[in-house]
Amino acid sequence: VVRDSMKFLREGGTELALMSTTESRDVALIYADSEHPLLFQFHAKGMCMGVDISFLSVYPKEQEVLYPPLTYLMPRETPTLEDGITIYAVEPSIS
Repeated sequence: VVRDSMKFLREGGTELALMSTTESRDVALIYADSEHPLLFQFHAKGMCMGVDISFLSVYPKEQEVLYPPLTYLMPRETPTLEDGITIYAVEPSIS
């Protein structure tokens, strides 16, 4: 796990499938509930922002934002640990 984490910090990573995210930290924490919780904090700008689909959702309060397949995530800084949750600040790139 540590080796994979270090590789991600150096090279980033690509999600092969559609990526569902949320603008709500509270919602993200519900889905991250595990023995080793992990959150990606997106810093998107310009044409690399996901699409808000709240108006289509059965659960609009989840504030769902979608990113297309093959979205590349580049870490912006060293991960932080807050209340036992590892948080990676990432910048998405859509090609």
